[in-house]
Amino acid sequence: MENCTHHDHSHTVPHAASAPAAPASETRRLTIALVAVTAFLGIQTVQLVSLRRSLAAAPSAAAPVAAAAAAPQGAAPLPSSLQNLPNMVGGC
Repeated sequence: MENCTHHDHSHTVPHAASAPAAPASETRRLTIALVAVTAFLGIQTVQLVSLRRSLAAAPSAAAPVAAAAAAPQGAAPLPSSLQNLPNMVGGC
């Protein structure tokens, strides 16, 4: 192999940390996306707080549902269409 000595310049490798600057249109799109996501999260937060307040104001509305779910089997008579349900679905 022959040594290449006819040119006089240095070969440099760019640093990985120096990323090229984003074009203005890409920056604008990213900014719009960030603002949209932030607005969406703000709306969701307001809705969550509103839902929690409404649930805290009316705890009696959730009590019958919890009581029905916790009732032992056979505590209330079942409609005739549901009395044979465990056998129909293969349960015990």
